[in-house]
Amino acid sequence: MEDALGISGPQRFALRMIGVHPGITAGELAAVLHLHPSTVTGIVQRLETRRLVKRASNATDGRVAHLYLTPAGVKANKPAAKGTIERAARATLTRCPAPQRKATASVMGHFAAELMKI
Repeated sequence: MEDALGISGPQRFALRMIGVHPGITAGELAAVLHLHPSTVTGIVQRLETRRLVKRASNATDGRVAHLYLTPAGVKANKPAAKGTIERAARATLTRCPAPQRKATASVMGHFAAELMKI
């Protein structure tokens, strides 16, 4: 993915979540991604350097910044972009018979529930 898009897997996930939740804070993003806040700080800084993400200060608390995609970030955030994790997952699942897709969805649902307990 880094070769195709110029961003790492964790950066891609962060970009996707910021796109889904415009205005999310870094702390909220860390919680959604199940990453340490300092790890998310580095990810966001690299996305800012690439001008894919911008910060906007909170009007009432200057210590808090909200994250938004830039126009370049919106372009890079397309779900069907070549070289992305989601495209590979979609291609794999498309080739699987319906019973296997249903079983995969069930297992991933259980996995997501376990992640929420961390």
